[in-house]
Amino acid sequence: MISADVLEALCKALGSENQNKTRAELAKNHLFCSLLAALAAAMQKFGADLNKAIGQVTGEIAYYLIGRKRVKYPSFITTVVAQAAAKGISQLIQRSPIAQNLKHLELAIRILAIMMCPAPEKHEEVVRYCLEPLGEPIVSAAVQNRLKAVMLDWMK
Repeated sequence: MISADVLEALCKALGSENQNKTRAELAKNHLFCSLLAALAAAMQKFGADLNKAIGQVTGEIAYYLIGRKRVKYPSFITTVVAQAAAKGISQLIQRSPIAQNLKHLELAIRILAIMMCPAPEKHEEVVRYCLEPLGEPIVSAAVQNRLKAVMLDWMK
C-alpha cells in the first residue's frame, strides 16, 4: 500500500501522463533498487550501532559496579564480565518478536531489491547491501570464492 502511494506521488510530481511508462523508466534507472539497498544499509547500520551501544552501556555498568566494591580486580575480569553481559542482552533483544520482525523485514527488503534490479550483479549498492549479506550465512566461503572466480563482476 505504501509503495503504491509513493509511486503515485512520484509520478504525479514528475507530471507524468503515463504512470506505467514512468514507473518502468524509474525501475530501469535503478531508482527502486537503490532505495531498497539504501534502506537495507540503514537497517544494517542500525543493528551494528545498537550492538555497539549495548556493549558500551554494559561495560560502563560493569566498571561502575565492580569499582564500587573497592576490590581490586584485574581489568580483564571487568572486560569479560561486561562482554558476557552485553552478549546476554543482545541475545535477549534478538529473541524479541520486534527484532525477529525487523530481521524478516530486512531479509524481504534485500530480496526485493535484488528482484527489482535490472542488473543486480553490476549494481554496487545492491551487491554490497543485499547480495553479500544474503550470501554470508548461506553460501560457504569455498562457494563464494568459486563464484568470484567465475563471475568477476558479481562479488568484489
